[in-house]
Amino acid sequence: MSDNLRDLRRVVNASLGPRQVIAIANGGDSEIVGRNLADLAAEIFRADNAVELMVHEERTRRGQLLGLLDAVRQWRREGRTFDSEGVALGIMLPGKGTRFSPITQRLHGIKPLMPMLVRQGRGRRWLNAAAASLYAWTLLAHHLQRIGFRGIAWKWGDEPQIAAHRLAEMNLDLSRADAVRFGAEVEVTEDLAVNKEWLLRHPTSGELIVQVQRRSRAELLQRFDIVDRGQPVKALVHIGSPAFSYPFLEEAEALFGDLDGWIDVDGYLFEALTHDADAWQAELNRDARLQQLVTERPDFWQRVQQLKQRVGERRGHPLVIKVIDFGEHLYWGDIGQLAKARRALWAVVAPTVEGDFSAASRPSITWLRIPTETASSTTPPEGWIALYHAVGPMRQYSIWTVLLDIDDPSKIIGRLPEPILTPDEHERDGYVPNVVYSCGSMIHKDELIIPYAIADQRCSVASVSVPELLSRLKASS
Repeated sequence: MSDNLRDLRRVVNASLGPRQVIAIANGGDSEIVGRNLADLAAEIFRADNAVELMVHEERTRRGQLLGLLDAVRQWRREGRTFDSEGVALGIMLPGKGTRFSPITQRLHGIKPLMPMLVRQGRGRRWLNAAAASLYAWTLLAHHLQRIGFRGIAWKWGDEPQIAAHRLAEMNLDLSRADAVRFGAEVEVTEDLAVNKEWLLRHPTSGELIVQVQRRSRAELLQRFDIVDRGQPVKALVHIGSPAFSYPFLEEAEALFGDLDGWIDVDGYLFEALTHDADAWQAELNRDARLQQLVTERPDFWQRVQQLKQRVGERRGHPLVIKVIDFGEHLYWGDIGQLAKARRALWAVVAPTVEGDFSAASRPSITWLRIPTETASSTTPPEGWIALYHAVGPMRQYSIWTVLLDIDDPSKIIGRLPEPILTPDEHERDGYVPNVVYSCGSMIHKDELIIPYAIADQRCSVASVSVPELLSRLKASS
């Protein structure tokens, strides 16, 4: 991953990033989103600032597929032309930020403007989520173009992703690719199987054989013709955000661009592209969400088959979809869905008993003072214990801890190599699965008390011995 970060800085500094960028924003947000991205263009795309940027306002939510086709149409209506020998970037930023309210009220209601722990540029500014997401995708766009792809690399929203595998070493031939999917090869667990979409690719060509929706682990292995021998099994889990060739987008615009309503890319487009009629019917029989889509769009599968045929005829070969593996330990920065945290944040200023408790418990950094028999009241504290949550492989959020210098908290003087709290088997399900995060902390006698949230749905409390924690933190330094 560090190699990719160095390569990313090289690409930007050498002005090798994308020359054309499309952002899709809410109606009324184009000015602030455009100004923000234009201000950062030389830091996240190309140092020479030679970037053609357009913001498309989506006044009515249209879904991923119809939304990006609307943006492509606006690009052409404004007299712009895509560089047929390059790869453009596109990002979708709709949403009112209600899941991160009240913080987003200071960000014009735009959650992607939330600062993230990603720095770039000579001024070493903190990038917001949208800029960090595009910054990470700049490297991908560069290497897609290097290995022959021509089209638009789209990014869904505000989650920067950096591959664990070196993108500079990719040697796939994408000159014939009409679309690209991105995944991460991970161990297939029951929890992941029922919560994620999955990709089966050809082992040598890298072509997508089939994309399937969430299902039980046993059903997934059967669908992929994998024999369950009681041993760990790995497969490619879909991590979102596609790339589409220019011919694919033009044909898709002709077939879908005039439709009303909502259609998503991740709402069965690739499933329809990779299932024949019998397989599609089998999926329809088992999947209630697909049944709802077909009720609303009875000709959806037929339109996708037309798209597949028309792209193939135009390109002179059957539709080709390639798959790129980002690796199990990719970086995936996600602000997250904070519905329960929103209420907790509002409670901090509420003139109630709950508000007083929230205000008292809100710090996530605790001043650590170790009591001893000989210590006087003037004994200086050992430092600051900082609790934070971080995402690991496949978005498992855990709680970690560091010890910070008492006089200069920017200095880390101890860090545990593993989290102190991870989701157990009873804490994996909920509104946002596989997540625990700190809701503050306090020291009582020799115990560090840690209230924490589970899956954005419920709360619990954990405790740890302060002397034992301190000893391990000091040993880790």
